[in-house]
Amino acid sequence: MITFQIPISDELLPNLDSRARNAGLNREQFLSELLCRELSTPDGLDEILAGFRREVSASSLSDAELTEVFSAARTETGSHRI
Repeated sequence: MITFQIPISDELLPNLDSRARNAGLNREQFLSELLCRELSTPDGLDEILAGFRREVSASSLSDAELTEVFSAARTETGSHRI
């Protein structure tokens, strides 16, 4: 196991302490669990959608046309929830 020293601003410490306390952990345990959880989950939404966003941008579809495409897809699948 590696130990890191991470600078945290004084303004964030009360929030960190509160969240750690609510989780029943000390600062170090809370940050360790937070880091493990963050690194164990899939990429963030921005990374997941990056390819889709590139394709939409390259397609030159207007917002109205893109809305039409999604509306048609929802109608086709029978799903009206967003």
